[in-house]
Formats: sequence, C-alpha cells, structure tokens
Amino acid sequence: MFGVPAFFLSEEAKGPFGNLIAQGSARVVDPAVLGQEIEKLSEPLVQPPKIAQPPLAETLRSLEKMSDSYHDLFVKSRAN
Repeated sequence: MFGVPAFFLSEEAKGPFGNLIAQGSARVVDPAVLGQEIEKLSEPLVQPPKIAQPPLAETLRSLEKMSDSYHDLFVKSRAN
C-alpha cells in the first residue's frame, strides 16, 4: 500500500501469499541478501504515471447536484 514490499524468507510463502508475490507487493528473498534488498528500498522509485483527473470545478458541480437531489428527496419524504 505504501510502496514497501513484504519480504518472505522461504519459498513456502508462495502458497498462502502467492497473490501478493504475483502482484509485486511481496517477494521471496534469500536471507543472505536480505540486507541488500532492504538497502534497495532507499533508492529513488520510478513514479507511476499520473491518472488523468477531471477538473475540480466539474467534480464539485457533480457533487452539488447529488447533494441537491438528496436534499429534495429528504424534503419530500418528510412531507409525507
């Protein structure tokens, strides 16, 4: 989640944690090189491509419309 992989010291981890290993969130490392693998974590990371975001004003207008609709629904339900 924070870009720090989990290190497993045994191939047996591939059973219960195979999905994490497959997606790159974890890996099996030899205990003899664990220190080197930890040191690599301090190297600069390649930034993932940024996700295109809609303009903030457009998003806020959409939220305001949703809020207005919810307000109208609430007022109607109280009137009944």
